[in-house]
Amino acid sequence: MGRHITLAEQDATPLPFDLPIATPALGPRPRRRPTAPPLTELVVDPVEHAGDIARFRAKMAHPPRLPDGSANPMCWIWTGAITDSYGQFSIVRGGFAYSIKAHKFAAAWLLGIPVPRGERADRSGGIRRVVEHAVCDNPICVKANPDPKVGHIWPSTQRENLARGGQRKRVGGSNWFIRRWSKLSKHERDERSRQLRAAVIDGWDEARVREVLLRIDPAQLDAFVPLH
Repeated sequence: MGRHITLAEQDATPLPFDLPIATPALGPRPRRRPTAPPLTELVVDPVEHAGDIARFRAKMAHPPRLPDGSANPMCWIWTGAITDSYGQFSIVRGGFAYSIKAHKFAAAWLLGIPVPRGERADRSGGIRRVVEHAVCDNPICVKANPDPKVGHIWPSTQRENLARGGQRKRVGGSNWFIRRWSKLSKHERDERSRQLRAAVIDGWDEARVREVLLRIDPAQLDAFVPLH
């Protein structure tokens, strides 16, 4: 029969939670990731940024040409990420990742122009530089073309953009950018963008595109009447 352990001996026996816990030696603290500097200007070089262009092309859905061989007036729809109704595209410049609006990348690439970004770069003589959807007012459209009868996206200024927006609320018609604007809310514009993307995610489907527009924004179809 074993020896009886006294209460004093029990108190002196370390319990499991009293034992010292071995802690691994901590190595050097990881370096803090440097903050990306502002991308003041977006430039898309066809050679240097060929990889970006290839990724961008893969996210574009556009209609075939018309039977007479002329350009189809409908939008080129972005099928990638969407934030607040606008397409979003990721690029790397100088080792840093940036998320930019898809229509701005389209303008820099297809119009061959540098697109200012950021508050400091966007102001020239007190006028903020922007890229607007001058023809279709469709945030996920990426149809940029130097021919004013084909392209939907144009460089502009904040003043011109606001003036055109005011005109859209007052003026009706079907010529160029003057049409019956539907005055969609922010939520409706975002929903229209997401449904248009879903309509062409597996390839261009004009019937589905028109169905979305007729349900959410019938006035948008005015922009797709072939120009004469």
